[in-house]
Amino acid sequence: MKTIKLQHAGLMAQYTNVFRLVLEECPTKEEIEILFNDEVYIKGNFFNNNTDISCTEIGNKDIVVENKRADVRDITKSLTSRNINEKYRSTYNKILDKFYNPSEVLKKSIDELKNDYQINIDKTIFTYFRGTDAVYERPAGAVPSWSYIPIIEKIINTDDEIDTVVLQSDSGQFYQLLLDWFWLNYPHINVVLIDKIKLPNTTWKIIDAKDEWGYNDGEEDRYKTQKFCLYEPQTHTEHAFSKNYKSNKEFSLLWTSISIIASECKYFLGNKSNFSLFSNIYRRNSKNFGLLDIEMKIKIESDLMSNKEFIQSPYMKENHPSVIKEYSQTDWENWTWKTE
Repeated sequence: MKTIKLQHAGLMAQYTNVFRLVLEECPTKEEIEILFNDEVYIKGNFFNNNTDISCTEIGNKDIVVENKRADVRDITKSLTSRNINEKYRSTYNKILDKFYNPSEVLKKSIDELKNDYQINIDKTIFTYFRGTDAVYERPAGAVPSWSYIPIIEKIINTDDEIDTVVLQSDSGQFYQLLLDWFWLNYPHINVVLIDKIKLPNTTWKIIDAKDEWGYNDGEEDRYKTQKFCLYEPQTHTEHAFSKNYKSNKEFSLLWTSISIIASECKYFLGNKSNFSLFSNIYRRNSKNFGLLDIEMKIKIESDLMSNKEFIQSPYMKENHPSVIKEYSQTDWENWTWKTE
């Protein structure tokens, strides 16, 4: 029996690190046990190991490049940059099949969240924006909140089954902008925030909007589809020390549940983050999955919309004409999404 003990990192970072750590030990005839017992974040393992699947079926030691296993090198590189290498999708899926089978506790938590927030995954767009300190850690947080709108607009205009959008973020600006935009353009769409998942903050609060909407003309019915609002942007701090949860186990269970719900929704749109990465891996494919990145300019990696279509969308032409002028034909050629 080989044992893998996870080192301290954010919850989603630990979940994605498992893929690298397992691959480094495989293929092997020995069984592998993963200890999900980080001293801060993970308290309780919410996944079961399928012992009917052998670790001999995972990885390939035979392909070596510059004295390094090609699969370990490539997947490590992709995970570090929070990308998916589609070449190894079958490897990710094998590790999922073996080590990431939801426990009954996790299944119950997922079902309760879907029921409590009336999320029909077949009719839902899940959006995730990782902001605040990510601006300094990586380019993801520098992606503007409005960059989600052209893709959301296209989905709603082309898929008439969509009736719900989940907004999840650590950025107050993201909520404020999207709430107002939905109300002005798609007031029939239910906008959901899973507020059981408390966000670490010191200044702003998510509040029931029953007594907030209705002061402006035309807002009388807004509460029917938008039941929350918020004040002030927040800071991103260690969840474990936010005192928003009864225990670290509660925190871990809720965030694990929402990441799986995100992976199951018909559409997912996010920026680069460990949450987006794990949701993509758990989704088992990149269909209807959009990832926004920035390299001084907006870059979209998605099968939902090309870079050129994004920049030339009606929303961009009306609201950000100056951005359109910054792009050239060279940009379209260089920024076409190609899997590694």
